[in-house]
Amino acid sequence: MISLEKAGLFPQRKPTAKVFVATVQDELIPNAIEIIKLLRENNIGAEMDLKGRSLSKQLEYVNASKIPYLIVLGRREMESRTLKIKNTYTRTEREIQLNGLVPLIKSLE
Repeated sequence: MISLEKAGLFPQRKPTAKVFVATVQDELIPNAIEIIKLLRENNIGAEMDLKGRSLSKQLEYVNASKIPYLIVLGRREMESRTLKIKNTYTRTEREIQLNGLVPLIKSLE
């Protein structure tokens, strides 16, 4: 299997979602659910952690799953209603108001 992988003969895994919403604190899970609901209602695939993993483990999952965009929710983001969207491939970030999230994500790739 290692030889097949090195030779590039395994099919490339497609991302399961376009956006992953990670939470810093458990108390922000309801906020993450609302953002995911908003994205899904607009036909944008979105996921969040359901296992109670630490932020670093959530980020490992995003990288392993090849999910292209990441939103990390913290108290500051929810208070200001401003989100940072990170492109996990290029490592670039954009800041957007929550009400502009759907149009931005739809415009990306």
